[in-house]
Amino acid sequence: MPLIESKPDAVAITYARALFDVVRGGGAGAVEETRQELHDVVELARRDKAFGEFLSSRIVDSGKRERSLDKMFGGRVSGSVLNFLKVLNSNGRLGSLPAIAEAFTTVAQESFGQIPVLVTTATPMSEGEHAALASRLKAQLGREPVLNCTVNPALIGGVRIQIGDKLIDASVATRLAQVRDSMNSRGSALVRAAAEKIFTGV
Repeated sequence: MPLIESKPDAVAITYARALFDVVRGGGAGAVEETRQELHDVVELARRDKAFGEFLSSRIVDSGKRERSLDKMFGGRVSGSVLNFLKVLNSNGRLGSLPAIAEAFTTVAQESFGQIPVLVTTATPMSEGEHAALASRLKAQLGREPVLNCTVNPALIGGVRIQIGDKLIDASVATRLAQVRDSMNSRGSALVRAAAEKIFTGV
């Protein structure tokens, strides 16, 4: 079976917090190293279907899989991450690694006063635009924004910003849609008014 691609649930967050508590003593550098290593393992599993199925398969013996983890990642990732992968393996949770890695990123960012922000623009932002937007968001949020920037030409222009459950949509495409809806609504109202005049003789 493939890796489970889902948003972090309570179990994923619990595992992520446990790992964070283990590595936080090493400071921000150790936390970032751990975050990167987790995501590297996840990306490897996504690119290599056989490896992804090996991690998440319920058929593979956990002891055999642990020995394989030692061979594959021993000396290539930190001891904390390798031991964590073994814990997930023994508890049958390796298939949930994508959600756990995402949860770890969120836990780390919250701990260091950061907040993830998804920014979508029609064209790639320049370094200056990126810095300016980050500065404005920091002033408004009172926290350090971590921008995850994506490009969607369908927006035409402007920007769409997602902060948690809050969406700030200032894209040209959305504004055009709002204008179109407004014109359609007003047009329908005018038609109804004209019909009423005809039937009432006004």
